[in-house]
Amino acid sequence: MTMTVLEVLQATTAYFNKRNIENPRLNAEHLLAHVLDQRRIELYLEFERKLSETELAPLRDLVKRRGGSAAGNGRTRRVLEI
Repeated sequence: MTMTVLEVLQATTAYFNKRNIENPRLNAEHLLAHVLDQRRIELYLEFERKLSETELAPLRDLVKRRGGSAAGNGRTRRVLEI
């Protein structure tokens, strides 16, 4: 299943909220912008852009690390619905 930039930001923000990560939306934006090699503002111009698996894979790893979940537990994959 592919996800758009907006869907990934929403899912990641919800994931961080559940884990009590400070500033969950800001953290999600920073991680996604880093993975896509863009500035945060550019994400807003591409909300409907569909992300490829090669873009989502490194993001999953970063989200998992930021969320403090155990390696290999699969939670991040479910959160990002992929």
